[in-house]
Parts: sequence; structure tokens; C-alpha cells
Amino acid sequence: MKNCSKISFLIVILICGSLILNGCYVGARVNLTASHCEFPVSYTDNYYDSDYNLVSPEEYEIQEGFILEFTKWGITSPLNIEGEEDISKILNDVIKKNNADAIIDLQVSVSSSPLNGFFLFTKVISLWVAMIAPPVYLSDPSTDNAVIALSSIAVYLFTPAVSHIKVEGKVVKSK
Repeated sequence: MKNCSKISFLIVILICGSLILNGCYVGARVNLTASHCEFPVSYTDNYYDSDYNLVSPEEYEIQEGFILEFTKWGITSPLNIEGEEDISKILNDVIKKNNADAIIDLQVSVSSSPLNGFFLFTKVISLWVAMIAPPVYLSDPSTDNAVIALSSIAVYLFTPAVSHIKVEGKVVKSK
């Protein structure tokens, strides 16, 4: 019974330690850009026109609101690996479709997927195996043990993740 309590304590320490090392988080890192947008885009209800004049709400009409949602897959890693998503073409298409001049009140939100809970679980398991497999490989250098050690380290370093991205705003046309 005494050995059972030591093993239980060790398992609790391993779980807590691996969650701390993993940061209790799995999610895709995404840089969202609109660097090639041909029209003004603003987070407020004002925007600057092509002559750099401030256009206020009295000077434009709201054409319509829009919501764009998409999913971005990425990699969660202790290494800094980020995905980039340029939404310029999407924003340009929304403005052109409405024969408008700009986008105002732009809001961007990113949320994690429930699937990331599964990926956190696999990352924790792979960390445990990554901590145990190399000493086992050193004591018994077989091909199977080497594959297990290397693959568990690879899974820990490159765990997939999912982020849901929502972009919304209003399309406007000058009066």
C-alpha cells in the first residue's frame, strides 16, 4: 500500500509538471494582416480617405455589415512557429461587391477549438514518453526504443492546434 501511495504521488507530480511545462494551453498562433488592402479600413467609426482627410459618420452612409469566419490550423510549440493569414483580398472583395469606399468598426476575435483539449492531452502524454523514453533507449538501444523516443519528442515539439477567427465590420460609402 505504501508503494501505491508513492506511485500515486508521482503520477500527480507528473501531471502537474507536464501541465506547467505545456502552459495548460494548446492553440494555433496566427498573425492576421491586411497589408495589401486597397481601401481604408478602420477600427473606429471614422476613417481617412485617399487624400488623408478624416471622414466622420456624417459624411458617409453604411451600406451593410459583414461577418467573415474561418478556421486556421497551426502548430503549438515551445519553438516560435506562427502562421500568417492575410485578409486583404477578402476585405477588398467585400468593399468592391458593395461598391463602397471603406470598412469601419472592424472587429477581430480569435477563439480556441474544443479539439485543442484533445491536442493538450496528446501533448502531455508525449511529454511523459519523451521524459521516460531516452533513459530506456540508453539502457536498451534498440530501434523500437529510438523510434518511440524521437517520435514522442517530435509530437511534443510540433502539436497541431486550431483557432477560429471571426472578422466583422461595416461597409460604408461617402455621401
